[in-house]
Amino acid sequence: MKRWLSTLEAARAMGVTDVSVRNWCNEGKLKCLLLPNKRRKILVSDLLEMAEQYGMNVDRSMLSSKRATV
Repeated sequence: MKRWLSTLEAARAMGVTDVSVRNWCNEGKLKCLLLPNKRRKILVSDLLEMAEQYGMNVDRSMLSSKRATV
């Protein structure tokens, strides 16, 4: 099962603001799914890939919730 995050959940795991996450999506640095309501969803695997690529830390304990699976 794939685990999806909101921009706020991704931001909390990265220790940044949700605005930063939205900017990364807009700039193409972070893959995301843009929903019809203009909200973004981010796969955990894509967040981890971006963090590794740019040498950023991720609090993996923030990613353990089973709430947003598809």
